[in-house]
Amino acid sequence: MVSAVIEGLTESPMQVSDKTEIAALSASYRQRLMHDFPHTNRSSFPPQYGRTSLNSPAIPHSAATAELPDAIAFQLRPTELLVAYVRSDVDNRQQFSATFVVLTTERLISIPSGNRSEVASWQLAEVVSLSTQDRAGLGTLDALGDDRRLAFWHYTLRHGPEVVVLMERFERMKGGNDPFVVAEDEHDVPEAESQPPPPSTFALFRMWEFAQPHQGWIVLAFLISMLATVASIIPIKLTGPLIDSVLNPYEFAWQQAGPDGELPPQALTDLLVVRWYLLGMFGA
Repeated sequence: MVSAVIEGLTESPMQVSDKTEIAALSASYRQRLMHDFPHTNRSSFPPQYGRTSLNSPAIPHSAATAELPDAIAFQLRPTELLVAYVRSDVDNRQQFSATFVVLTTERLISIPSGNRSEVASWQLAEVVSLSTQDRAGLGTLDALGDDRRLAFWHYTLRHGPEVVVLMERFERMKGGNDPFVVAEDEHDVPEAESQPPPPSTFALFRMWEFAQPHQGWIVLAFLISMLATVASIIPIKLTGPLIDSVLNPYEFAWQQAGPDGELPPQALTDLLVVRWYLLGMFGA
């Protein structure tokens, strides 16, 4: 009986030309019938009516609010349909705080989860494009107008796929297409079974055209690094002669002279060379 009532919807004298309105009405009828006939088997409903998936373009917000966060469901108008939303988990101060970026058929909405007074929205005509960039594991979604950036949101990269879906559906709507229908040429091309050949090492020489304007600084940096390497070896090379030619002979002479003896003049002269060895070590 329930199926007959729903099937009769399309045969009603009511003239509804838009398939979106038909599906929306059928979803409303589905909810009303489930309320009036709570023991009715859900499988008796035809599958094309009363869809509850958020990916469906033909459901009003009232039919899907049960699946949405309260912060989003509270902001949707009865006349607009939900297209996609992203959870921005980092605020403008780069602190962890949830903000929902919601795309509907009418607006782009920014909804902070903790403060409804800071909700902002823009009509789709005001938003020219959406762009994204990531740096050091933090992504940024920008909403751009004709002459300025309308808003931006930060997100961790785990929400990157959601951002891509929102941007793709926005571009389809701006192009006058169904945001939920992917064109045939947009489908992913399956990867070939054979692996591509490894890149040639000669590709490194292509970097020369970028390095050529800075070749003077590159040569200077190379020379400084070489000089620093040589300077680090000097203390090691001076340590051997200092011990073998100065300190060891002085120690031997001191042992030969004894506690009350006098050191030979040559030992005292050689000891003065120590200052030059130490100066060379500290200078390096």
